Amino acid sequence: MMTLRRWDRLTYYVTAIRDLQYRQPATVDTMLQIYPDAQTLMEICRVGGQINEELVAAGRASGALRPEFTAEDLHALLHDSALVLKHGTRPRREEYDRRTAYLLDGMRAQGTP
Repeated sequence: MMTLRRWDRLTYYVTAIRDLQYRQPATVDTMLQIYPDAQTLMEICRVGGQINEELVAAGRASGALRPEFTAEDLHALLHDSALVLKHGTRPRREEYDRRTAYLLDGMRAQGTP
């Protein structure tokens, strides 16, 4: 039961961040630290990093995440999607959501529902 709850938290978190990235360009700018002199935005990035670490540690401890998956991996995956949205060809929403599901499937430990 604990594994499912941890997985649900991770799913919600990743889906919510990617949704914000898609809908709100300011989220992408914050994640990419476009304004490094904006102290409040840099604090948001620092706290986001802590949340990544806590969720990944809890997910790994519960067996919901692949054992080799790290907070740095999560940061890189979310950062990569921000870069694509900022500088690449914007995908249709359906494609973006499908890719979010692929991303989550790749993070999930074998046998996690």
